[in-house]
Amino acid sequence: MNSELVGEDLNEVEADAIFDVLEYKDELEAQGKDPEVIALINTSLNELPDQEEATEAERFNAVADLIAFVPKIGSNNKLVTDLLTQPLEEVFGEPKLADYVLRKKWLHDSKIEKIKLGRVEWSPERDMKHKEINEVIAQINQQLSEMDSWDDQEDDCDEDYESFTSVSKQKRTNELHELIKDVCLSHIEKKGYFPTAKEVWKEIANNHKSYSGGSIVKKVEENTIFWRPPERDKYLVDLTFQFVSFPSTLSRIKKDITAKSCG
Repeated sequence: MNSELVGEDLNEVEADAIFDVLEYKDELEAQGKDPEVIALINTSLNELPDQEEATEAERFNAVADLIAFVPKIGSNNKLVTDLLTQPLEEVFGEPKLADYVLRKKWLHDSKIEKIKLGRVEWSPERDMKHKEINEVIAQINQQLSEMDSWDDQEDDCDEDYESFTSVSKQKRTNELHELIKDVCLSHIEKKGYFPTAKEVWKEIANNHKSYSGGSIVKKVEENTIFWRPPERDKYLVDLTFQFVSFPSTLSRIKKDITAKSCG
């Protein structure tokens, strides 16, 4: 969970969000517009977590959910049809309130689309659309879940590395991090911008042998890199690095590259 809003600040933002969304709801009711949105607002207000009992992540999500309803402070409106043709944006490093608001807005749009779709006579096309929307909702919820646990996303490759490596050798740079850094620098040189987590992961999966130090990678699956530092070559068990930890690791490497280029 990120540290952007804590304690009294979160209380204040929550109070402002409740006021704004109630005001927006009154406007919709007065105009007789968007009953689906009003229904979702009512659900969100009724499900607001208790300030004393809820976790910070639960309250942060609830605040973002309310803010996303209000057009003037919500993020850019993205239609579900856009979501079905464009990949969801990735979050690198500590997620911000805007990252939550954007995804909550996407969830609102998706849920409203599902409600409207439910009124349409059944057809194979409608069934397929319904399935696609559910997939988008699942993807957004997965991102939100990963954002909530951002602080807990310790780099598992570091943890394994330390458990099998002597203290004196731990002071050296993690070889997998060095490989990731080399991939990033190569991508920047070729394409002029910092690569996304998926781009780096794909490059390691397909071309790690072309990089100095790439021999440490033994196998890459969809969500796991199996690797072995040189001093562990005699062991049969590989170290593992999970994709869920990749964005935070890549963010640290990006900061390191940026700091050195500015220095």
